[in-house]
Amino acid sequence: MWTFLFRGFLSGQSLILHDTFELYANIKFYLNSLQGGVYPLWDPFQFWGAPFELRLLQFGPFNPFLFLTVLFNKLGLSFYQAFMCYFAMYYFLGLLGFYRLARSIFNDSLPAYLAYLFLMFSSFGMNIFTQIQTLFLYVPAVWFFYFHDVRSFLLGNRIYPFFYLFCGH
Repeated sequence: MWTFLFRGFLSGQSLILHDTFELYANIKFYLNSLQGGVYPLWDPFQFWGAPFELRLLQFGPFNPFLFLTVLFNKLGLSFYQAFMCYFAMYYFLGLLGFYRLARSIFNDSLPAYLAYLFLMFSSFGMNIFTQIQTLFLYVPAVWFFYFHDVRSFLLGNRIYPFFYLFCGH
């Protein structure tokens, strides 16, 4: 249902705005550079050239989910559509983490599912199309608190580097 309601954004009929558009351009430059065999340290397109490292940290350049964009692009989607598919999948990964966290807090599936639905159709779902940084911070944070709350013996303190890696901040 969510994909139906937001089909305009996912198909490219509606535009992404503000920070999301800026980061889309940075991500496209980053992934195109990597596909060309170059790790971008300098962006020649902004301000007659500028260091690119600070822009990399805004979206977590080592986040493995980011490379789904390249995969979708190679499968025949335009870069914009590939980015939006990655974007939607990453959003749903965060929603899944939120559901799992709510289920561990409530110890019941029904309130967790209701919380999941409320979050999915809240203003947060629309806000991610203008402020993508919230998504890049939200998804790792939800999974971090889920694993921290469960206190998995196997993960222990090893979850902190993954939080830093996926978040980028």
